[in-house]
Amino acid sequence: MGKPKVSIIVPAYNVEKYIERCAVSLFEQTYDNIEYVFVNDCTPDQSINVLEHVLGRYPQRSSQTKVINHDRNRGVAASRNTALDICAGEFICQVDPDDYIELDAIETLVVHQEKFNLDIVTGQMIKHTMAQDALLPFPRYSNKEEMVIDMMQPTMMHSLANRLIKRTLFEDYHIRAEEGVNCGEDCWMMTQLAYYAKSFDTIDKVIYHYNCMREDSYTAESGNSINRKRIKDDTATAFLITDFFKDKERVYYDEANRMAIKQIELFLRKAAGARDRVLYKEMLEHLKGFDKQYWPAINWDKSYRRIPSRNYCLLRTVQFLSRAYHNFFS
Repeated sequence: MGKPKVSIIVPAYNVEKYIERCAVSLFEQTYDNIEYVFVNDCTPDQSINVLEHVLGRYPQRSSQTKVINHDRNRGVAASRNTALDICAGEFICQVDPDDYIELDAIETLVVHQEKFNLDIVTGQMIKHTMAQDALLPFPRYSNKEEMVIDMMQPTMMHSLANRLIKRTLFEDYHIRAEEGVNCGEDCWMMTQLAYYAKSFDTIDKVIYHYNCMREDSYTAESGNSINRKRIKDDTATAFLITDFFKDKERVYYDEANRMAIKQIELFLRKAAGARDRVLYKEMLEHLKGFDKQYWPAINWDKSYRRIPSRNYCLLRTVQFLSRAYHNFFS
């Protein structure tokens, strides 16, 4: 029996400076049975021309490569969905076009998948910043509950990029990104994938390089400026996850609500710091919409040896909101 086909998804928009490095790392993979799906989201620069020039240096990969063109700019979430809808591989691997992967990344992931018949295989990632290169240690999970809860957290642990995932998970459970929500789509999709996966493992080898040196990064914030689009997308993702777990195990629903409230509190602070009155009011209304049984998730004093009482936590929350509201609008 031949080696399984792996579909690598790459959304392309405004990455002229980076896509050559990414494409070279993909076309020089030691693994042969790969389908490359690039989605041109109406990029305004020369990203696709650069990609086609690079592909010309790898004629053996030409028949394995598809470039899908959107008729209008729809965002990275829609680009991921477009690619997922046409992928033919047994496994999916997603790579951002400003990042790159180790030349044996796909082979390493496939070998481990075949050895243990896994639904999801995760590799290690290095984060590259102007200051330093840092290993982001992705853990092994002893059970599904650990993994699902970790996927909800606001960390890099929910990344799609450094994983090999069975395509049947996406198809059998209709898992797609939420179009228009272009930051947080990894969290939304990986939470569902982890919930439905029956087997998973993490390998110790670094396979993925995450580039955080773009000045025009979608997630960039500086000084008192805030990325309102990112905040709105992260909030939308939190609501998607809480709604997903509404009719499922209570442990997941409770955690989803706690994480959503923590996110909203963070965004309240950011909005107040940037004196963004409109965003502040929006976040405040979102917080008021949650059942108060979940409010103790915010403003806990971590120095306490025991969890404070619910009334104490509610009081702390009300005090915080009152002070922020007074300072913000005075």
